[in-house]
Amino acid sequence: MKFNKGLFILAHQFGERTFYPNYKKLIQNQWKSYDELKKEQELQLRQMINFSYNNVPYYHRLFRDLKLSPEDIKSIEDLEKLPILTKNIIKQNWDEFLPLNLKNMSYYNLTTGGSTGSPLRFRLTKYDRFFWVRCFIVGGDMVAMNLEIKWFF
Repeated sequence: MKFNKGLFILAHQFGERTFYPNYKKLIQNQWKSYDELKKEQELQLRQMINFSYNNVPYYHRLFRDLKLSPEDIKSIEDLEKLPILTKNIIKQNWDEFLPLNLKNMSYYNLTTGGSTGSPLRFRLTKYDRFFWVRCFIVGGDMVAMNLEIKWFF
């Protein structure tokens, strides 16, 4: 059975209306300069830090304990001010990772396969699930393109 990319995109667009615009953005990102991408990523980082601080009790407490505010994390380099998040921290603080506004979000409760001997529970929003699929398609496009080039020469 042949993979029909157009039908696949259409089906996912129906499931998540931002699917195709974000897919196109991922394709366009490959041609941006490092500085452009870093600037966009740092804007998204600041948005994520603000969301986490205001909505996720674990991060609010972490920032308070470290005497930091969301404004202290402006760049990728500023992430060094935060400790590395481990599986054990997530497991020990599972309830504190529950966003205050979770009831307003469409999400899935999932677990890892447990290949290390201990499965990890995690939540994935509907948007993030579809983002993974977009990355898969873009990555697949790049692999297919490389294979075609190799076959051509």
